[in-house]
Amino acid sequence: MKVLSFLGITKYKVTTYVWQEGDEERSYETRLFPEALVHIFRPECLVVFVTSAVKNGENFSTLHERLNTMLKPVDIPEGKTKEELWEIFDRCVEAVQEGDEILLDVTHAFRSLPLLVFAVAAYLRRTKKVTIRHIVYGAYEARDDQGRSPIFDLTPL
Repeated sequence: MKVLSFLGITKYKVTTYVWQEGDEERSYETRLFPEALVHIFRPECLVVFVTSAVKNGENFSTLHERLNTMLKPVDIPEGKTKEELWEIFDRCVEAVQEGDEILLDVTHAFRSLPLLVFAVAAYLRRTKKVTIRHIVYGAYEARDDQGRSPIFDLTPL
């Protein structure tokens, strides 16, 4: 399985992200949700889409330090024009091979990117016979009294 994720320049806060599936619960404490995904889902690699500002920032540096060769950065533009949004779409599509099993993460995606991710998912299922294992959102704002943030599975949507 391959995780496709995004990262921003926001100063994210530490929380324990929790994945609940039936009676099974997996969790991981971090401020960078893509890191939690690696520890909870154990993918082959984490493809993270980053702008130049993100790639030169603290969040990416920390993620790279913690995940090393597991992390596969893909440069994307800011997404300020229709053309840039199409370029981001194309970069997402290019990061996936025929028949891949993927998990899509929209947690740190900026502005309209979560909607774009849903379009990418539909496109990949049809054109590359990709299996979408999950589309997830780490809901920091929905954390409980113990500072545990649920991971919402948006796949049924």
